[in-house]
Amino acid sequence: MSDNSERVEFGSDAWFALADQVVKDIIAENPQELGSERLSICYVFTSPPAHLLHEGQSTIPMYMSIDHGSATVQQVERTDVDILMYVDYAHSLENGRGIQKRVPEEMEFRKARQEAAIESGLMTVKGGQQGLSSALLEALTELHNRLAVRTL
Repeated sequence: MSDNSERVEFGSDAWFALADQVVKDIIAENPQELGSERLSICYVFTSPPAHLLHEGQSTIPMYMSIDHGSATVQQVERTDVDILMYVDYAHSLENGRGIQKRVPEEMEFRKARQEAAIESGLMTVKGGQQGLSSALLEALTELHNRLAVRTL
């Protein structure tokens, strides 16, 4: 994936490979700020398109771990994580294509949108971003934005 303009379908094997490389790049680019950070997140995308499912799957899991200077993204479901989200694929795709800014107005908008998704049953969340360092929050925003411009 050397061509930074290549776009890949959200939830595809190519998208997971891209996410894994991008998170590793971000960690490598910020060793001072992120070298001591730890975070594990699992997203489980529900109601995905059938052509993206692996044999025997009905959802698409995404596990991401950042651990003291190393990072990985895998297509596995784990519940022993800091943040666990079950979220509708279409809702995630819509969010995933938008560039995020860490400004109060936008953060409030995203929070309200998440609360509405929870209330409507499109999302369940265990854990949260409270207590995460500003460096880690910035890294997660950067990860999201680098993927957003490459996501179909």
